[in-house]
Amino acid sequence: MFLKSLMAVFVGATIISCNGEHVERIESYPISKIKMFERNSIQTYLTYQNNGIYEYALYENGAFINNSHVTYGTSYIHCTIDGIRYDIQLANTIGALRAETVKAMKNGAVMYIVEYKYDDHGRIIQSRLNGIESYPVYTLFSYETDAIVIDDGGSQLRFELSSDDNIGNVCNVFDFVTTPYISTYVINPYLYYLNVYGKPISKLPRGYEFELSGDGLALSRVDNYYYEY
Repeated sequence: MFLKSLMAVFVGATIISCNGEHVERIESYPISKIKMFERNSIQTYLTYQNNGIYEYALYENGAFINNSHVTYGTSYIHCTIDGIRYDIQLANTIGALRAETVKAMKNGAVMYIVEYKYDDHGRIIQSRLNGIESYPVYTLFSYETDAIVIDDGGSQLRFELSSDDNIGNVCNVFDFVTTPYISTYVINPYLYYLNVYGKPISKLPRGYEFELSGDGLALSRVDNYYYEY
């Protein structure tokens, strides 16, 4: 594995696969394996297999709601969470997974589809949301040292970041953005932990309280999010 990683350093960002398609080599930014994250009154337990999430199990105030297995293919991930089926079409990459589109369906009908574009650093710079409004909704992102400038369907925001590290990338920073579409459709809070949305935000959002674990090496809370490992 070490030799493979070392060789990868000398390979260009884009290679050509056996069938002639371009394959982008991207850097991996792992998210620490958390056993549970709590958001408001919903607790989501994660089970892992082969380094990926194998099962979601949802509880509300300690009462079981439902669970769902995650299915991985060479170019897709499928899972059903709280009655909504998500079909994630993966981009043609090596090194890490990256969502090209996410389609959400309920009772066999398409609810919405999100398409993604990324910059050279692996960060989301644009999404296109279809199915919620009568027109496509575009969300644009630009990145500064201590902020993210966002245009979310015409709602503009300069989202401030703190100097505190998002340890293990476990905090879904985009879920603290208050514009209309991001935290519901563009960056789904459940799908975030599949690590398919490109490079995570490395700093915590400014103005929110957070707590560290007893050894100070992990996040145990960020505002209304709680984490168990």
